Amino acid sequence: MKTRQQGIALVIVLWVIALLTVIALSLTASQRTEQALTLNQLDQARFRALADGAIGLAALHLIAPQDIGMAEELWLPDGQPHRLTIDDTELEVRCYNEASRLDLNNITQDQLLRLLESIGIAPESIDPLTDTILDWRDPDDLRRLHGAEAEDYRQAGLSYGPRNGAFESVEELQQILGMSAEIYQQLEPHVRVSDQSMSMMMPSFGAGDHQRGSSAMNTTYASAPVIAALNNVSRDEAEEFIAERDAQRLLDPNTAPDRGGPVYRLWVSLADDDQQQTLEARVQLSPTHQTPLVILWRREGLRRHET
Repeated sequence: MKTRQQGIALVIVLWVIALLTVIALSLTASQRTEQALTLNQLDQARFRALADGAIGLAALHLIAPQDIGMAEELWLPDGQPHRLTIDDTELEVRCYNEASRLDLNNITQDQLLRLLESIGIAPESIDPLTDTILDWRDPDDLRRLHGAEAEDYRQAGLSYGPRNGAFESVEELQQILGMSAEIYQQLEPHVRVSDQSMSMMMPSFGAGDHQRGSSAMNTTYASAPVIAALNNVSRDEAEEFIAERDAQRLLDPNTAPDRGGPVYRLWVSLADDDQQQTLEARVQLSPTHQTPLVILWRREGLRRHET
């Protein structure tokens, strides 16, 4: 009898040990998960702070006089990578001139057709996309030949229809009937939507062909697809034009080049990190105002698409 009781006690002890082991392992796994989440949040917060610093330095480079002496190279909104070291962390920053993109609310049908063609959209998709985009922004309910109005969206099972008004953001393109994620990613780097920030009477410090106003266009830093759309030329011809344009800029280093503005798109990422951590910001610069840098919006975690 005593031996049996000892056996039962041993089994109970073993079960208790097993239960305690399971609890310990569960707590360890939970602690590891919480630790990983905490470290991830700390990494994100640190990168956000570093990116804010990089945005401030990029803005300073863009508005500073060419001979300021604080930099070895002139920063231009041409998408070229620039390296900055902040708190022993190397960052990569790219600057783009917002006014060198085509305005979705002003682009013509022919320009939109050529833009879609130049970024490599399948020929059978170009006419439907063009008409559907124009149907989204025009004020009427008349369906273009290849376009889409409210009934077409309903038949596609969507709970919304076209805005029948001006685009309020580039992201609205993702709601266009027939707009895939891949096409949007190809189109987004070449278009913009003018807003109040673009129409503010801000001092201009460039020397190019842009004018003040929300619909002002500056081709100084326009991409090849934008050049092709504006001038009714092929993508190859546009690439040749850009090569000549950029070479001409280097021929006269004593003349301060047009630096675009006042609105820029800035991309910040950790150098040599394959863009795992990124921050995109749209900023407005005005060197003579009390607040020379205004961040219009920012978003994290996106991937930069080559233009």
